[in-house]
Amino acid sequence: MFSGFPNGSAGCGLLLLRSTVGVALLAGGASAAGASAGSWAGAALAGLCGGALVTGTLTPAAGLVAAALSLARVVSPVAGPDRIADGAAAALVLAMGVSVALLGPGAYSVDARLFGRREIVVPRARPTTFRNGTGTPNV
Repeated sequence: MFSGFPNGSAGCGLLLLRSTVGVALLAGGASAAGASAGSWAGAALAGLCGGALVTGTLTPAAGLVAAALSLARVVSPVAGPDRIADGAAAALVLAMGVSVALLGPGAYSVDARLFGRREIVVPRARPTTFRNGTGTPNV
């Protein structure tokens, strides 16, 4: 599910990308909560997904959900005064969500702590004992 956990400047870039998408979803979810149950469900899903992206928890899945939410907002038939600006912002969040899903969480995330690099310890092989009781084969 995760291809790698880059650290250094690449990890900081992924942290910035994840945080930007997560904060955008949190803000969008907070502003989208309306009177209907569907808008509350969408706002709750956006908030959950935004929180997961900010912390770096289940990042590929959260990135895909962020992209789906943004796609729904882009193609939404609801017209508002800032429809073009909202559509452009949602399209950017869509692209960033797909990017996060494809790139992974980076080293500075909860996913890196749970699923990150681990040292594999291979035990030394024991010497083979042959029939004659020594470490040399019978000749």
